[in-house]
Amino acid sequence: MIVDFSKSMSIYELIAIVISVIALFIRIIELIWNRWVVKPILEHLSTGNIMLFINKSGSYVEIDGVFEAKNKPISVKNVTLKIIRQKDDKILKLDWSTFRSPINQRIIGLYASTTEAVHPFRIEADGIITAFIEFSVFGNVSWQHLKPINDELSVLSNKIGNENISFEEAYKDFKKDDLYKEAKIILDKECFWDIGTYEVIMEVKYNKKKVEFLYTFDINANDYNLVKHNIDETLCLSLKDYYRVPYTYEMVKVKLKNKDK
Repeated sequence: MIVDFSKSMSIYELIAIVISVIALFIRIIELIWNRWVVKPILEHLSTGNIMLFINKSGSYVEIDGVFEAKNKPISVKNVTLKIIRQKDDKILKLDWSTFRSPINQRIIGLYASTTEAVHPFRIEADGIITAFIEFSVFGNVSWQHLKPINDELSVLSNKIGNENISFEEAYKDFKKDDLYKEAKIILDKECFWDIGTYEVIMEVKYNKKKVEFLYTFDINANDYNLVKHNIDETLCLSLKDYYRVPYTYEMVKVKLKNKDK
């Protein structure tokens, strides 16, 4: 709109100018609001389950869910877990270690999901990203304790296997050996999972901030029996490898509940 100030303006021209100025101020206010007032909000929505694992590297978990960025884009830099066993307040600290794809692919007739190493990622404003994350301990002490014994268990497996007996017989002899019993004591002691209630604190660092998401879960007797089976399975891997017997790890999946802040 071109205004000739040498002539008096009509009421319609004056209204048009006022509306233009108001529109300009509204735009400036929106920019200031979005830039300095509106804050990014990060939400985590779990699938409602947590998977518990135990092997020679120690206790670890997987939590599946999504992250949602509200208002502004968010760059997630790091995710850690602190799991507290309520009966004795013992704490297990875990770092994110692996992303698992939620889509299974068919590989040689079998369906399996792919994995990748963890890395920072960006979520666009008002967007959602899938996050199936495995959390584990780097430099785990239990592995340092078990590695020499695990090497000896491999030697024991070869020795028993060379006796030309069936796997069932070898399995019985293997579990009677003092070396197996010693390794089981160590892994039982290092195992964090027991019957009872646990609190989960998920800390997410994003942009220059951090936020915590709180959850709880319970392990019952049936869950614990599966854990004990997996401990035994871990100790017998070298023997099963020798006899080419498939592993029989059990999936320990328990309900993950939101905890009120």
